[in-house]
Amino acid sequence: MKKILFITDLHLTKEPNTTSGIDTYANFNKILEDFSQDTKHELIVLGGDLCHTKPDPNAYAYVLSSLSTFDVPIITIPGNHDDSRLVAESGLSPFKLMKDELYGSILTPIQSIALDSSKGEFSEEQWAWICEIFSNNKTGHQIVFMHHPPVICGARHMEPKYQFKELSRFQKLLEDFKHIEFHIFCGHFHLEKSIRDKNLNVYVTPSTFVQIHPDKVHFEPFMPYIGYRIIYSDSIGSVINTHVKYV
Repeated sequence: MKKILFITDLHLTKEPNTTSGIDTYANFNKILEDFSQDTKHELIVLGGDLCHTKPDPNAYAYVLSSLSTFDVPIITIPGNHDDSRLVAESGLSPFKLMKDELYGSILTPIQSIALDSSKGEFSEEQWAWICEIFSNNKTGHQIVFMHHPPVICGARHMEPKYQFKELSRFQKLLEDFKHIEFHIFCGHFHLEKSIRDKNLNVYVTPSTFVQIHPDKVHFEPFMPYIGYRIIYSDSIGSVINTHVKYV
């Protein structure tokens, strides 16, 4: 059994006046302190939006330095507030930049893939790569990490303005691979939600910054907690269990 930590939407900034007074660095450190009490995790995935309003190399350097003490692999998927090139240069991802996109396969400790939806859509090259990965899947299970949820989640402030731009195309692609059980872990919407539809399982993970009320059209904080997701999987990508830990 493999234990993976999924942390997303850090929104790190040294300007608390832009975050309603919330110290996002302090919040990130709270998360680190919480999961440092258990050293059994084997992979840390950062789900994007490490930076707040604009990409900041200093924020990426801080995250890398903070996580290096855990001595486990780190995968970072860029969010819409990140710069894929800066993430690649920071050392927070083992993937090579491909035409300004940062995506690739994770072979250990679990078979999975990490996608780059930082522009709200995929390039044709990334679409072709995804299709090839799914076509070669022999296990019947596929874990996917991406920033944007690939389904409608009922987040009124975020949808449709900030949602993934290629929902229909993504869902059509999954329909072409009905023999695969997909487990997609994402963030972006600043809330916790699980959605199951046929062979698709989507797990939206709350932010370490602030949660956004899903029923309000205008931005409104939802709860006083921050959180991260814990995933238990076998090596072939079959999700045994997942839950959110609030701090």
